[in-house]
Amino acid sequence: MGKHYLQDVLQTMGKYVDALKFAGGSFALMPRDAVKELNVKTWRTEVPAKIANTLGLEKVMFEAADPEVFAWYIKNYGPEVNLFVDHSQIVQLECLRSA
Repeated sequence: MGKHYLQDVLQTMGKYVDALKFAGGSFALMPRDAVKELNVKTWRTEVPAKIANTLGLEKVMFEAADPEVFAWYIKNYGPEVNLFVDHSQIVQLECLRSA
């Protein structure tokens, strides 16, 4: 597993990536430990764009760990973008969606 894991999965599975998920994969394409090892210093905004373009925005849910991140998703993909946030951030997320 490395920096191109997501790209490899999308190129191989394409629109059938859900089959990978239900065939013994998980809800995350990349294990948490692998993500931590990447030590990313800047946002790679082309990654969510590639996922959304390949699978369709209505079929994906992005994890947004803090307000800065979910504000970015709403700004770039609109208030209807599917976001997974901590339950303690739901009110803040909905305020951003309605702004």
